[in-house]
Amino acid sequence: MGTISVPLVIWDIHNTEVIYSVGMGWDTGAPVWPYRTPEILLWLLNFPAHVIAQPIANLMDLVAPKHHLLLLPSTLLWWWLVGRVLDSQSMQSRGSLRWQFVAGLVVMSATFSSLAAYILIDAFRWWFQYGNGFWNATTFLMLRFLTPVIWFAAFASLIAVCARRGRRSEQLARFANLPNQSAE
Repeated sequence: MGTISVPLVIWDIHNTEVIYSVGMGWDTGAPVWPYRTPEILLWLLNFPAHVIAQPIANLMDLVAPKHHLLLLPSTLLWWWLVGRVLDSQSMQSRGSLRWQFVAGLVVMSATFSSLAAYILIDAFRWWFQYGNGFWNATTFLMLRFLTPVIWFAAFASLIAVCARRGRRSEQLARFANLPNQSAE
């Protein structure tokens, strides 16, 4: 993801300089293509890292393009952590999970699903009000609105899978601990 994010950051920095050089030349802001494209793609690919790092960048008064000094390392750290978790999960066997933890995972999954549904409804409400056609600049902006939906749905799915595996391993552990009645 770093090999994808670094060129997008460089493209975004270049576009920011172009936008500053034009000044007030655009009445409605910079066109989506090509000037807002790297920003939207970075948002799509690295949403969790942006959600965590952007408030910190705002507190430090880092505006574009200087905010990339914080967002790029947080992006690389995010994907390193994701890769580390995936590697460790594939190498170790799962133990049994307590039912409270499984219930917490189910609640988290339902929360992420609800957030995704709410944002999806709001994004399509915006689309039907401002979108004019299938493929145009508003379509690409719609991708920015749907990014949280994609990530929340992915998180909800992963959490639901973990909860299901945890519940299944808990049931198998209970089954394995039953006394063997056929031996008596």
